[in-house]
Formats: sequence, C-alpha cells, structure tokens
Amino acid sequence: VIKLWLVSISAVAAGLATAFAWPAAAIAIASVMDNPWTIVSTKAKKAGKLLGVALLDRAQGRRPVTLIGHSLGARVVFSALKFLAQQGENGKGIVENVFFLGAACTVKTEQWSAIRSVVAGRVVNAYTKADWVLAFVHRAAGTSLKVAGLGPVDCVGVENVDLSSIVSGHLSYKSNFPKILEHLRVHDSNYLVPPETERTLTELNEIDERDI
Repeated sequence: VIKLWLVSISAVAAGLATAFAWPAAAIAIASVMDNPWTIVSTKAKKAGKLLGVALLDRAQGRRPVTLIGHSLGARVVFSALKFLAQQGENGKGIVENVFFLGAACTVKTEQWSAIRSVVAGRVVNAYTKADWVLAFVHRAAGTSLKVAGLGPVDCVGVENVDLSSIVSGHLSYKSNFPKILEHLRVHDSNYLVPPETERTLTELNEIDERDI
C-alpha cells in the first residue's frame, strides 16, 4: 500500500511539474521582456503625441484621415487621439475613421470617450480573447489584464468586433491583415468631406464649366 501511495505521489508530482513547465518558462521570459516592453510602451506614447502634432498641423492637407494600428501601433494611435482631444475644437474634423487591432491600450471608458469625440466616423476595437501574448506581456509588466485587444470596450460609439474566427493570436494579425480589413469593411467606410474641401471642389467645378 505504501509503495503504491509513493508511486501515486510521484505520478502526481510529475504531472504538476509538467503543468508548471510553461508558466516557469514564461516567467523566465518575462524577466527579459518586462523592461523592453515598458520602454517601448513609453516610446509609443511619445510617438503618438508627435503623430497628433503632425495631424493637427495638417501635414496630410485637408484630406480625411483613417488610422489603423496594431498592438503598440494602436497605442501610438490612441495617444495621438488623446492629444487631439486635449486641443478642444481644433482637434476635431481631422480624423475620419480609426481601427484598433489587438490594441495594447486601456479599456477605461473616459479615455475612449475622449478619443471618440475627435473621430468623425467609425471607431473600431477589434480583438480576440485568445491573444495570450498580449495578456502575458501586460501581466508581466505589472499592468492590468483588461486591455482593449483582449475584449470589448464599454463606450458609446465604439464598435467592438471579435476577430477570433480570423486570428488565432497576437502574431497572426499580420498574416490575416487583408481578411481583417475586409471583415471590418474598412474600404466601405464613409468619408465626410470637410467643408473647406467641398467648397474648393465646387469652385473647381464652376471654373471647369466656364472653360467649357
């Protein structure tokens, strides 16, 4: 009986060792990834502010702008929109549509409401709950698991789209990018022509008619 009990304990111990093998490896990786992730996250915020300044200065002219960001790229876009929101009325009428893919961004309603206020068209949060990479790096960095790339955002005017049927995880967004764009109907999004551009087009049409 004692022998069988010892064998059973050994079997259980082996099972536990196997069960904890991945977390142990993950923890080892975390010690390496934690600092770089924090550094890159900070740089993404700074890059976002620079993007916001460029948009505010109308570097793109008067053309409507659609922004698409994945992972930390989405964090850059999020930061840019927060900057525009801080500019009041001056920050509006610049960005038409925004698409966040597997976003490494907060889910706080007040922040999403702020960026929603400066986007004229669609704000889409596309996610998959199977994104264990995003979940892991956020937990390893000591931040919340509640990030936009893992689930829906509770904010009026934000479209939440589950991409689990298309992407299997964080690293599969890139290879499935064309399918994602089609699924989100990015190319079908309606663009609002700014009043200044509409007047310019009208004037050009009148000049063409006079020349004819």
